[in-house]
Amino acid sequence: HLRSFGKFFGMAGLRLGFAIGDAHVIARLGARIGPWPVNNAALQISRQAFEDTAWADHHRNWLATGADRLAALLSANGFCLAGGTILFQTLRHATACDLHQHLAQHAIWTRVYDEYPDLLRLGIPGDEATWHKLEMALAARR
Repeated sequence: HLRSFGKFFGMAGLRLGFAIGDAHVIARLGARIGPWPVNNAALQISRQAFEDTAWADHHRNWLATGADRLAALLSANGFCLAGGTILFQTLRHATACDLHQHLAQHAIWTRVYDEYPDLLRLGIPGDEATWHKLEMALAARR
């Protein structure tokens, strides 16, 4: 399993991740990518974050609720969901690039895929104002 620390804890710039698996697989991975040093600040920050289990539990619930809410909002607006996680939802739409542009005009950032032009990924809005902005932008495209 490969896990990114930064996405869950909202610290993408920290550049800290983990690979967990069978010792032989991890050894092969280490031989392939070489040493992966982690600076002291990242180690200290990650230790404090991992020890705050109450925050992690609350955040996990917040993310799951947000993922469900986003899936429901997209479905209610006629979009076909292609998949998702507690961090984002991916929709399938024939004009995903046009929708990407429309949402960008409303300061809503999404991820498009050159190799899959019918897919668009939306992250979980961080607050009620952003939820409202997304709702209005989706309504405006009708």
